[in-house]
Amino acid sequence: MSRVFVLFQNQFRFLLPLLMTGCFCIFSSTLFAQRGPAPVTAAPILFENVQSSQSFVGTVVPTRQAIIGSAVDGRVIEFKVNEGDRVEADGNGAVLAQLLTATVQLEIDAEKQEYEALNHEWKKLENGTRKEEIDQALALKDAALAAEVFAVSEFDRTNQLYKRGAITSREYDEAKYKLALAVNNAKERVDAHKLAVNGPREEDKEIAKARMLMQKAVVEKLEDQKKKYTIRSKFAGYVVQEFTEAGAWLNRGDPIAEVVALDEVDILVNVLESQIRHVMKGALVRVEIPSLNNPVIDGTVALIVPQADYKTRTFPVKIRVQNTTEKGVPTIKAGMLARVALPTGIKHDSYLIPKDAIVLGGRTPAVFVIDGAKKKGDEGTARLIPIKIGIAVDTFVSVEVDHLAAPGAKLEKGTLVVTRGNERLIGSPPVIVTEIDVTKPKGIADSPRQDKSVSQSAK
Repeated sequence: MSRVFVLFQNQFRFLLPLLMTGCFCIFSSTLFAQRGPAPVTAAPILFENVQSSQSFVGTVVPTRQAIIGSAVDGRVIEFKVNEGDRVEADGNGAVLAQLLTATVQLEIDAEKQEYEALNHEWKKLENGTRKEEIDQALALKDAALAAEVFAVSEFDRTNQLYKRGAITSREYDEAKYKLALAVNNAKERVDAHKLAVNGPREEDKEIAKARMLMQKAVVEKLEDQKKKYTIRSKFAGYVVQEFTEAGAWLNRGDPIAEVVALDEVDILVNVLESQIRHVMKGALVRVEIPSLNNPVIDGTVALIVPQADYKTRTFPVKIRVQNTTEKGVPTIKAGMLARVALPTGIKHDSYLIPKDAIVLGGRTPAVFVIDGAKKKGDEGTARLIPIKIGIAVDTFVSVEVDHLAAPGAKLEKGTLVVTRGNERLIGSPPVIVTEIDVTKPKGIADSPRQDKSVSQSAK
């Protein structure tokens, strides 16, 4: 007898919920009829072209990162930055440190003097002979020609006397010598005047110019070397590490400081080779940084490295994000954890409903559609339709009718579905629409052709 009672008790335990459900359904229908339509919040079913995506875990990295080193040997006389300081890059770059320049300055001064001398020599040849020098050469030429005429006449008289035997051979030779000197001197003065009129040769001017330019290059080389004694960052950013201090000696190539650019940051993620073909450069994607107060921001695929890691078969992808500052400190910092929703499938048309419209707890997920209501204040009848859930799109999910559970049922674009109040609905009760939520998924609402990507948690 006890065994029969236990068996009946076990069977009744399974039958009791079914009896209670049937009684509750009859009771609830009667209750809704007595109380009137249930107030609900609704949203229209969307029909959009969407693309499946997956959430990838990434790391925030700077867009530019450099360890600034010394290009020369020298002693640090001033170190101007500390870790965490921001440096601004003007036309010449932000100064990080200054090395001693006394010795190189002395070399520059000496080479500049040599350059000035050679420059003046070249300009002298370039300007040519002055008028006063030409006049002086002309006067000397005229005097030499006159002396030549006089020497010729003197030699003629001496020659006549010598023929008559009135003078000695020595006196004749002396007159002949003076004539030769006068002729040669006249020729020399004529040529000198011609040179003065013609000016320096082009070859001499080019040689002088070349020497001047060579010396100028020496000066510029030393001045460029002096600039290297001032250590600069060529881009704006933040100092994240120091490697020296004032008074330290540096050899060429020794590090000074590490600077990172954070005005824009990149999110570095690794994408599998089976998914990388769906990622396009320039695509708009959503980035989530959990540590921020407003963690969801927009980003752009800036770089796709076309070479995979041979061990993991993943391709590095960088998503560019604009950064902001708060009290001089960048909001997004290098090394932060980030999640990026990247497309991993082809685009397709799909019905979208808000996640809050999904009713769980039965054999299959379902949604309450409202028949007979199209706007706020309308009354209608809630009808439960079993569905299959697809990919997520922002706060929406793609769905389709579960035809095995509900043959003949269908979804239509614009039909209202219950998003609030559906937890109180049972059966097919009357409802009244008190509010309509017309929000769309962020990507579809703002940029339907570029950001219809969807998010699906990585497994």
